[in-house]
Amino acid sequence: MSTPDDLHTPTPAFVAGLEEAVLRAYREADAIPVIPRAPSTRWRDWGRIAAVLLLGAALGIGGQFASAQVRDAKTRSEIERSVMAERELQSFRLELAKQEVKRIDAAVRLGGMPARALMEATREQRVGESAVQRLDLDLAEVRLSNAPPRNELSAPLVGGRDFVLERLRLRAPLALREEDGALRLAFEADRRVKLGLDPECCDRCPRPRRGCSPGDATCRHAASPAYPVREGAALPGRGRPTAAAGDDADRSGADEGAA
Repeated sequence: MSTPDDLHTPTPAFVAGLEEAVLRAYREADAIPVIPRAPSTRWRDWGRIAAVLLLGAALGIGGQFASAQVRDAKTRSEIERSVMAERELQSFRLELAKQEVKRIDAAVRLGGMPARALMEATREQRVGESAVQRLDLDLAEVRLSNAPPRNELSAPLVGGRDFVLERLRLRAPLALREEDGALRLAFEADRRVKLGLDPECCDRCPRPRRGCSPGDATCRHAASPAYPVREGAALPGRGRPTAAAGDDADRSGADEGAA
């Protein structure tokens, strides 16, 4: 009678067949020739690996560059908005100055205002025009450099342009016009004094001032150390000494001597 262990025990014929099958498989595996890989194939694999590495590095550098560009664009946008806001304000002031020049010009033509008022208004208009042009240069520099405008003499060129020199050239004609306007105002003031239209407020005033009277204590030039008092000049609150006052002083001195 057979037991359960006998059912699972391999027979000698099965063991022999299994050994023969294993040996046959080993022989067939040894019989297959190994084909060596060509060097070009190995170099091709290394090239693929290098390409992948280079692509990753390029993507990393490109990401950093793109991030820097975004930051620069944001900074430029903020500075540009600030300069444009200031330019709009200066443009508004310039329009007011132009309207003031027209109003004063009409009043001067009718004889209601002196010519020097028109000169001063014209000067304010020129200052406003120069300010707007300067802000245009600042805006162009910001768009080229992505940085605030620089006005130092050592500032580098931006996009091949010397913005510092352009600003200096913009200010030079304005300075010459201001000097010419000051000379015109001085000439007009002297002319009005000679014609008796604007009397001097006191001997210390280098130029006539409307509303001043001889010896006026409120004259803002009377106490100025820049203009020395001339002999016989009117003093604030006292007026100019007269001949009658001198005669009275002489008579009082003679009476005291007789006594």
